Amino acid sequence: EVKNYCAPSQNSLIICLGALKPSTMEELLPFLCELGCDEIHVFTQNSTAKFRTSEKALDRFKKIILSSCKQCKRFYIPRLLFWSSLDDMLPIVVNNTRNRYVLSPTANQKVYDTILHAGRTCLILGGEKGLSVDEEELLIKTKFKAISLGENIFRSITAALTSTVVFTFLREKIDRKK
Repeated sequence: EVKNYCAPSQNSLIICLGALKPSTMEELLPFLCELGCDEIHVFTQNSTAKFRTSEKALDRFKKIILSSCKQCKRFYIPRLLFWSSLDDMLPIVVNNTRNRYVLSPTANQKVYDTILHAGRTCLILGGEKGLSVDEEELLIKTKFKAISLGENIFRSITAALTSTVVFTFLREKIDRKK
């Protein structure tokens, strides 16, 4: 029997990403667990094949998360949620987070210059093709701050891991101040 032994901190980290290829998701999920993501939201984008967010894929990904948590001795199992679109996911994420960021290659602010405030943090990334202009504009209108990883353009898995590492570090700085 699986039990969640402790709740995530008040400064929890939520990663939202466009649905990736199943093999890429299988590679990424253990790292997100090890880095301390508390929730992982996967949303379908216009160009995303529907099988990437199927019930079968969800079951497989949950098993990977559980296995990863056991291996890294993590006591809290991150929630994994699938959404049929960014529009469906957005109200839930906006209502439950204080710090909101969208990864954008054109943003002026760099991820490593980000200042987090105490509270839940959400980071949204696109899938393999990134976010569309319309998706980015919607997020900016919904009070997400655009941040970038610098000059280079990363693959989606590299961008997710790099930004998660930075946000995990920033979150730990907040926790240490208490």
